[in-house]
Amino acid sequence: MRLLPRRLVPVAILVFLTLGVVQLVASVLFYHAIDTETVRQDHARRVAELLVVADRLESRGMLDVASIMTTEHLAVELGSRPIVTTDEVPARLVPVRDAILAWEPALANRALHLGLLQTESRTEHLIGSIELADGNWLNFRSAGFSAGWPVVLRATVMTVLLALAALLAGALFLKGLGRPLRLLADASERIGEGAQLEFEVKGPADVQRVSRAFNDMQSRIGRLIGDQARAFEAISHDLRTPLGRVTLASDMVKDEDIRAIIAGSSREMVALLDSLRGFLRAQHMECEPEQVDLQQLVRTAAAPWGDKVKIRAEDEGHLTTYREPLQIALAALIDNAVNFGGGALVAIEPAGRGWCIAVMDRGPGIPAHLHHLILDPFFRIDDARARNVSGFGLGIPTAHRLMQRFGGRLLFEENRGGGLRAVLYPPAPPGPTALFAG
Repeated sequence: MRLLPRRLVPVAILVFLTLGVVQLVASVLFYHAIDTETVRQDHARRVAELLVVADRLESRGMLDVASIMTTEHLAVELGSRPIVTTDEVPARLVPVRDAILAWEPALANRALHLGLLQTESRTEHLIGSIELADGNWLNFRSAGFSAGWPVVLRATVMTVLLALAALLAGALFLKGLGRPLRLLADASERIGEGAQLEFEVKGPADVQRVSRAFNDMQSRIGRLIGDQARAFEAISHDLRTPLGRVTLASDMVKDEDIRAIIAGSSREMVALLDSLRGFLRAQHMECEPEQVDLQQLVRTAAAPWGDKVKIRAEDEGHLTTYREPLQIALAALIDNAVNFGGGALVAIEPAGRGWCIAVMDRGPGIPAHLHHLILDPFFRIDDARARNVSGFGLGIPTAHRLMQRFGGRLLFEENRGGGLRAVLYPPAPPGPTALFAG
């Protein structure tokens, strides 16, 4: 569920980019075609006017056409030879010749030669020659035949800027549109870990419907899990009564060996039920955040084990967290270290802007590839957790569930010099920001 919202915006941006590129290419081709046609018409009109005016000047005996008609864009001269010697018109100039004749149909019976002149700067000029009535040739050069790209370039720049603006607006819109989905995915993961979250019913109608439905679903799931956990807790509590009677009955058994077996099994079952009740309670425990002195909390959690637990705290650690879940989780880790490592060293260490609590032992340790398995209830490692020691494989899972439920973390590392290092990152209470902001 987390993948869709995180991929939605990049996929949408990719679609926008593709559309932008298609639009850019189409715009460039469109503007280039328009600009090319405009240049052709402009040069054709310029040349047609030149030829008509030249004819009129010649008919009136005014042969100084070159000085009269030469401008910044049009160079004109008279000569006995044409500068374009062939009457074969290049394919690119056929539309220009047709446009000249369209402008001045009277030139259709005149010898009109057209060509292209390329300069060192790779700019093309339209050149041509037309024979006058006296046998001379009117040669002309119309500058900038291929200079239409600046117009296309300006149009392209404008298209790119508009496309980027549209892309940015679309990305911001999609980001805002996908925010509820991202929050929903994050919240689903948290709820799957046992956390309790409340969505603010706010925003568009569809978002409000989703938030209400999610809150209702979460309430139903929470009630179901809580009811099951409480039912198992009640059963485990009720089982203590017949187990107590079994313990009393064992005192009436004359055979000491049988009596020891019955009493030991009864005590072990009571301890198992107590451990199971603690694990089930972690599924629905409710707690309010409060100011906690970590040194005092560590000393309280380590007290039942006496001198088997060493405490190292260089600085005082004060933070706002959930006291009871943190203390239960810490006690479970200390119990694990004492039972399977012979003792524990508990250290309060700075972690970023907060604190963490590390519980270390010198026992056989747990291979790194099995760290994720010890979070499962009743999991045992034969070499490290033999049946001759207490424990039922519920201490670490209970600590893990409590950290998940209240927003903390439990990590495992290999301890320097051997053994296991378990690190508790105390849960921080959530901020005032609503999960669903419209």
